[in-house]
Amino acid sequence: MADFRFFIDYIPRVSTASSFMFVGAKDEEHVDNMMMWTILGFPLTSVAIPAWLSSDELPKTAELNMDDYRAPVCNAALDFKAECFPITIDKGTNYINLSPVLNEEGTGYWQLLKPIEDVIFDKAGELISKLDEKYSKKEIIEFNAWVDSYLDASYKEQFDVDLISE
Repeated sequence: MADFRFFIDYIPRVSTASSFMFVGAKDEEHVDNMMMWTILGFPLTSVAIPAWLSSDELPKTAELNMDDYRAPVCNAALDFKAECFPITIDKGTNYINLSPVLNEEGTGYWQLLKPIEDVIFDKAGELISKLDEKYSKKEIIEFNAWVDSYLDASYKEQFDVDLISE
């Protein structure tokens, strides 16, 4: 059942393309430990992915695709977002249909993505505490590969979406 709400005065807007948070270093000696959490695409239909300054790589799910200038996780988020804003004429995008995001059946995008994101937070927290003094580029690259595998499998299972095509 559709549940339309006026969506003008919320922090995420219909035009929001991403959000991010930077985590600084504790001092000049640990600058390489700086990291960023980013949510690519519409924040209500995507997940947070970490990126470290000390690594030259991002997870493939968060890397820019030169064909459409979007990352795979962003493309999925934008596809999901389209269900949230089905009215595209006149001022229709001022109204969000919350049912695809959050619903009584527990099948909303946020409801399905939050547990996936929580696993990423937990796994990243383990890495951060393990690498408290200096992040190892090798371990971050391994973490990024895990993120790709985990997100690809989770999106396939929950939404029948392949993030990484081989």
